[in-house]
Amino acid sequence: MSSRNFGILFAFICFNVFVALLSYYLFRVVKLGNLTNKFHNNKKGAKAKSTVEKTADGVANAAKQGAHAGGSNGEV
Repeated sequence: MSSRNFGILFAFICFNVFVALLSYYLFRVVKLGNLTNKFHNNKKGAKAKSTVEKTADGVANAAKQGAHAGGSNGEV
């Protein structure tokens, strides 16, 4: 193999390693959704409120059904 081909192969491998590390960082470490939220003016308060309301509804439904905070064997 000529040195020119070896250089192209080496550049190809380095580029692929760089892209793999960059994509891992963006999708697993930074959570790309957090980056996109910075560029959009989403109303996070409305989402958080609906989540809190859903939790409260779930607790109220569990109380109506007679659920209690105990172990799986029914002890309190």
